Amino acid sequence: MDTLTDFIVQMAVGTDVALFRVHNIGYDRDCQTVRNLKLRRVAEYLNRCFVSIIRRDDPYIVETFDKIFAVNTESNGFTVRESPLCLFSTMFELYQKVLVPAPRPVIGFSCEPDNTDEYIDLLNTILGTHYEPFVKRALEKWRVVAEAHDCQNTPYSEIAKMDPSQPFFKINPECSHSKQET
Repeated sequence: MDTLTDFIVQMAVGTDVALFRVHNIGYDRDCQTVRNLKLRRVAEYLNRCFVSIIRRDDPYIVETFDKIFAVNTESNGFTVRESPLCLFSTMFELYQKVLVPAPRPVIGFSCEPDNTDEYIDLLNTILGTHYEPFVKRALEKWRVVAEAHDCQNTPYSEIAKMDPSQPFFKINPECSHSKQET
């Protein structure tokens, strides 16, 4: 499960860092507008990952999901038997229900124009360490459900037959995030 844990943590930290870089929204900012923006960004990211799995055009994504779906049961006692369709839904739900509402750590370091890269490196380290236990606990709970799940969706081995022009998550294009709540 380490590969799956690492991917979800990377997705969550990457979302926080992207919101900071693109929208100057602090990792600790919490209001409904920011939560919605985070969910939108994660859905967009997972859509890009889904297309990359179909096309096999992003080495990181392909290698990561090849590992996730080829885990040796004897090595860690857990195999993802679900379709990527179920797994993507689960990852989004985990992000929405566990990581978005998770308390944020206090970072005693502020971002100034001359230390943006240092601040982002610090965010990557601290948030990654902070999110990991939340993800591990959530995946342990999911594991019980997943092992009993008799998935009927497209298996990973046949995902390349799917249409990459059809996004996994449908995102409302009219959803505006230009206004920020205070």
